[in-house]
Amino acid sequence: MPYSSEVRVGVASGTASTVDVSLILWELSTTVDNANRVRHRQVDSDQVAVQAAGGTPTPFSFTRGPDFLANSNHSISLAAYQSGNPGPMFRSGRLETLPAGSPGNPAALVDVMLLEHQRFTLADINAMIPMPMTLPDGNIITSATLSSAPPSRELTLVATGPYGATTYTYTLSFTIDPSDDQVDLTSVLTATAAGSGSIVFTAGPGGGFQAFIDNIFAGLFVGQITTGVLAAITAQLNGAAAAAGAAAAAAAGAFGGLPAGVVLGVRLVGVASNGDIVMGPAIASFGSIVEKFLAAIPPGTKDGSKVCFIATAACGYGSIEVSTLRSFRDDCLSKSALGRGFVASYERVSPPFAALIAKSRVLRAVARRLVVAPAYRIANRAFARRSRQRC
Repeated sequence: MPYSSEVRVGVASGTASTVDVSLILWELSTTVDNANRVRHRQVDSDQVAVQAAGGTPTPFSFTRGPDFLANSNHSISLAAYQSGNPGPMFRSGRLETLPAGSPGNPAALVDVMLLEHQRFTLADINAMIPMPMTLPDGNIITSATLSSAPPSRELTLVATGPYGATTYTYTLSFTIDPSDDQVDLTSVLTATAAGSGSIVFTAGPGGGFQAFIDNIFAGLFVGQITTGVLAAITAQLNGAAAAAGAAAAAAAGAFGGLPAGVVLGVRLVGVASNGDIVMGPAIASFGSIVEKFLAAIPPGTKDGSKVCFIATAACGYGSIEVSTLRSFRDDCLSKSALGRGFVASYERVSPPFAALIAKSRVLRAVARRLVVAPAYRIANRAFARRSRQRC
């Protein structure tokens, strides 16, 4: 049974270029073990590659993916990747059915916005690790230090802590990778061990024999510590990644956090020459991202007053037009009663028009030519006059 829809890839700032997109329908099996723990596994997939050009909707079609739903206790997830990058730009999460495809159903458009790269310094990552850290087996890590040796993507963790009459030094090499979990959409980064790790016990006062025995059985300890450490680091990374993604979205003009239905993805993780971890985030949704942000920010609210609705719908969050008009509103129009009245009226009447414009490429082009471009020229002239007056 085929499935067809559309994908659109835009950028938070600048002009969208052609992006090679790989779309995958994942077949998910669901099982419940004897402890009533629900487990989802990715057991099969259907894949198609397209070129999404210039931020315009591009058709795609799968041939067999929807057939996965015919299997008992199986569900489906749709993901979009930027070709050549390991992490997803978009994950739908676990679905029992696929939405009727776009363009007949605009709510099924896979809409992606690539955000500016975000950086974590080694100091940032070290600060993410809470000290002291108590692991599930009761073991305590009292200090931990991360280091890297670019261009290698591996980080080295050296941790120490007490263990009875001994102390230990634990070393682990690991990488930070984009998460490909198709169900838990809050997981966008994961720490993955690059080896088995190692642990060395050092005797404290009167602990020579215990250190000798502990070192013989070191392999029994290292697996438990590695599992606990990686889980703790992954949890901290995901909190930091969510904050960094929100900051990148806010820098593009998306205030108030991500609205319902818009998910954060990480398409790549790299290591800069100075050791910084570089993350390539994206936000995406079924249906227009712009429309979801507009719907989530009511006019007249503190956050809503920051949005140039029609310009945002026509040109995108990070466009120079939106930035200029926002400055014109805040620095010029808000200084007079007449200007404030105009802004208040605009914020009352523009959201429905903006939502309509966001749905149509033709209407976006018309709005850019007939509304945004003239307003942009007026704003630039006003700034130029003010600059001359100050000279």
